Amino acid sequence: MARSNTPSIGASIGRRLKIMSVSHQLPWSALELRQPEIPWDDLRSLAAAAVESADVRQKLMDRLEPFLDTSKVDDEIDRTDLAFLTIPAIFALAAERLDESGRRESAAFLIHALYCAGKESNDWLLEALEHTAGRFGPALVEPALMLLKKYGSKMESWSYICSLLEVAKDADEQTKQSVLEFCRGYIQSAPDRFEQWSSIDPPVWVLRGLDDKESLPLLREIQDQAQTGDLQEAIDILEEKPEALADRPIPYWEEPVEKWLPRDVEHLRRRLAEPEEEDGADDALETNYDEEAEAYVPSATRRFRSTGADTIIREFPRIGRNEPCPCGSGKKYKKCCGS
Repeated sequence: MARSNTPSIGASIGRRLKIMSVSHQLPWSALELRQPEIPWDDLRSLAAAAVESADVRQKLMDRLEPFLDTSKVDDEIDRTDLAFLTIPAIFALAAERLDESGRRESAAFLIHALYCAGKESNDWLLEALEHTAGRFGPALVEPALMLLKKYGSKMESWSYICSLLEVAKDADEQTKQSVLEFCRGYIQSAPDRFEQWSSIDPPVWVLRGLDDKESLPLLREIQDQAQTGDLQEAIDILEEKPEALADRPIPYWEEPVEKWLPRDVEHLRRRLAEPEEEDGADDALETNYDEEAEAYVPSATRRFRSTGADTIIREFPRIGRNEPCPCGSGKKYKKCCGS
């Protein structure tokens, strides 16, 4: 019996050594994006290796960790190191080729990364992770629900993680029902917490994405009080109004890596090329923003006024995150003053 096991053990060790050898030969330096052009061949080589090797996936995860908790980093992170964009891109390139175990492992890590990126207020990383995580489909529902139930909308990355639950459309019926119950339950609690109406948008997007027509009475009831752009959009889509269906939003994760990565890299490099603000300038800008928001963004600082009774009336309709920003920048609200 011992002899019959020897070849398989030897073969396993051999494969392990081969993988380690291949890992050392991989173009790891390409992660930093030091060259003007994106090294697609190198990124695809890393993605192919990640499909084959849990060790490579772990190395990618370890490489991303310093960006997820900068308090644990001894030296200041190099601002020109763009690995926090390329690593999510590599996982996105690998997603559809991973086996079930690899998908679950990677999905759990990406949800963890989203949570940490929210605490770090790293919007660039949050966007990249949202683009990527959805490609792992139903595998991310369990870790996402666990975090959402534990922290709720107090979590900085609430909208990113919650909106990803739309991938439950490809899950089994039990998983889909768990997501529907969570989203309906959260929305039902909103009328008792007027200041948190904006937090219902992500579960509303999920119900819209899952084509949950059973939630229409609930959504109409909330909309009578909330008057939000995103909520009305969801109602129109679930009611199958032609104009709304024609403009139905496409989930972030359906955008090809080859499209979002170059765009984000270009925007970030342009931002990095700008002169750094002097100490205290950021606080001043934030103060100025609040004053300006009072003037033109109803949802920012003066969302409600009181009638002196128990009724709370919204002075203006809330701006949906996918609507143009009222400041005139040409960007969507979520990418501008609503970020």
